[in-house]
Amino acid sequence: MNSSIIYWNIRGISNAASRWSLRRIVNEHNADIVAIAEPMIPISRASVLCRSLRMQSFVGNHGEDSKLWIFWRNANLQVLSSSDQQVTLSVIQEDQAHMLITFVYASCTVSSRRCLFDDLIAQSDNVSIPWIIGGDFNCISTPSEKSGGLFGNLQSMVDFNAFMHASSLVNAEFVGSPFTWVNNCTVQASIKARLDRFLMNSAFVNNYQGFNVNHLIKCTSDHSPLLASIVTDTRPPARFVFQAMWTYHDSFLDVIKLTWNEYTTWHPNPFTTFFMKLKAVKQALRVWNKNTFGNVENNVKRLELEVALHQDTFDCLPSQENRAALNKVSANYKKALICLDTFWAQKAWMNWLENGDRNSGFYHAVVQGQRRRSRIHRIQVDGEWTENQDLIQQEGARVNNVKRLMRFLEVYSLSSGPLINADKSSFMLSRKATTVSIQRLRNITESLLGPPPAGITLQAVVRDPYHPAHSLISPQIWRCRCAARFDHKNNRPADIIHTIKFNVGFAHGKMVFKTETAWSASQVLLSYGFTYHTLAKQTKLVRWIPPVVDFCLNVDGASKGNPGLCGGGGCIRDKHGNVLLAFSNYYGAGNSLIAEARALCDGLQLAHFVGVRLSAIYSDFSTLVQSMQQGKCPSWLIHRWWRSSRDLLDNGYSLVHVFRETNQVADRLANHAIYTMSNETAHKVHCSLLSIFDGLELKRKPAYEFSSMHN
Repeated sequence: MNSSIIYWNIRGISNAASRWSLRRIVNEHNADIVAIAEPMIPISRASVLCRSLRMQSFVGNHGEDSKLWIFWRNANLQVLSSSDQQVTLSVIQEDQAHMLITFVYASCTVSSRRCLFDDLIAQSDNVSIPWIIGGDFNCISTPSEKSGGLFGNLQSMVDFNAFMHASSLVNAEFVGSPFTWVNNCTVQASIKARLDRFLMNSAFVNNYQGFNVNHLIKCTSDHSPLLASIVTDTRPPARFVFQAMWTYHDSFLDVIKLTWNEYTTWHPNPFTTFFMKLKAVKQALRVWNKNTFGNVENNVKRLELEVALHQDTFDCLPSQENRAALNKVSANYKKALICLDTFWAQKAWMNWLENGDRNSGFYHAVVQGQRRRSRIHRIQVDGEWTENQDLIQQEGARVNNVKRLMRFLEVYSLSSGPLINADKSSFMLSRKATTVSIQRLRNITESLLGPPPAGITLQAVVRDPYHPAHSLISPQIWRCRCAARFDHKNNRPADIIHTIKFNVGFAHGKMVFKTETAWSASQVLLSYGFTYHTLAKQTKLVRWIPPVVDFCLNVDGASKGNPGLCGGGGCIRDKHGNVLLAFSNYYGAGNSLIAEARALCDGLQLAHFVGVRLSAIYSDFSTLVQSMQQGKCPSWLIHRWWRSSRDLLDNGYSLVHVFRETNQVADRLANHAIYTMSNETAHKVHCSLLSIFDGLELKRKPAYEFSSMHN
């Protein structure tokens, strides 16, 4: 499918200048699908514009007051869904949906845009074909997409990024101005932003490598027209690449040996003979690879069906012959999987890890991303920009020849010896020079700080990681050396020694050690007159705080590896410490922040569903507690659960941070979810889930906590 799509927030189509500009853009780029936003006239007048643009059909998103008009020709489109902010069309080819196209004109308010994002997220769960979304989203994703004016709305950026992450959408690369909207004011009051864009899912990225977006020049509107070109990627024949999976086959070496010995053509130049033999081996390996391996992905699918067929046969008749046939097909299937993983690992330019992720889809994504980033959409030839792929290939070949010439000149220059910069400094020292440098550093250290104390050698002083020579003496000497060599600023030795001693004394006076230093290090510091401070540990008695009235909720999350397998748990208790409800939920892969946010959301939703009134919620994760109190989401990865928890906390609940020792029940429930990889809920004491509380006192049990304090 090769077609062009134009989206433009035209801001009124009733004036002649806007209509003329739209016709010019459509005719110049031969667009098949045209979408305009904010026409500001009833859709009953769209038929005249449709004939003017030479389109075949049109549709609006919301009846007579439609703010989105879509025109198309040379395509079979059907409307799947529409609302006041979007319309989704299905491209029909051969009586089935081939691709989905969604045009968006988002509202200016955050709450209305959330409704749009929720609709698109729900729609993305049922989409497995290529899908692109384009239009005016009225928000930005990063602060760099806005210039001038106030700082971008942080909540809008969080919502937009969370929507793209939940829908598995990525931004399409573009050519042209980085901003698609301006307020048309003077330089000081000028505001620019990227409000219009195209998004695409992974299926679209894999099928249409040649997709690109061009931000056209602004005409009569304050928005730039967007030109999206959908081009089926037609790559030239692949070059010969040695495949690592060939080495797994038994006949690989025999093919090379046979082909090498069969070529008997003689040439007076032995290198020419060697080159011709290599060429014959390459041709033979191409044919052998096609006949032996073929398409590795199709081999895996074919062997999967054969394994299933032999498995059914063995289940019906478990004979020795059927078992042998099943084992043979299973062995071939495992070899095909190894070949597939090796093929994509090599294509992605990544080293294969024996204990790593064996999902070949990961390597597919890496390869597709490299191809998309490496593709050249347009190039400047003789001062003019062109998108012709033939001209781009010719220019690339010419640039490649220039690079080869520059590489040859570089090699020639290195082989001929240094021509310039003969007196340049180098940090690469020989072993002898390194030994001399270490000895000089020892002499400088001794001259600055005096001889080492008794029982401590000078070598131990220099090698001691606590010694100030490593962090303060060497940089200061090197700084003075560079100032004398390059800036012609000479410092007296007495000034250098005074500066180093001052820096050492000031640094150790401000330094506070978390633990006691080693005896040798403390003796070195004290012998030179430097003092140091160490944090003191003080025992603090903490205990679980019962609710004054009603019930309280304790929640906690856990992540093994962070990121890794994660889960959450919590319990609802009364003022006597009795457990009313307890839950233990497994969340799969994630980090500790996701586990804590989901555990809090699950606990609040469970209490709301049962109808339990909570007077306090306890959590030992200070980051989440502070974000709830300040009303700022710490990460867009947890935005959906954070927002749900925030809405439930607005009902009068209070979230309090507690020590980890007073939250042991919730912590054990979270770890239980990870170990069992299941979701469980306990009611009172009539559930086997409460057996994990063995050894814990559910009532007000004091615990000891250590806190760091200065002397």
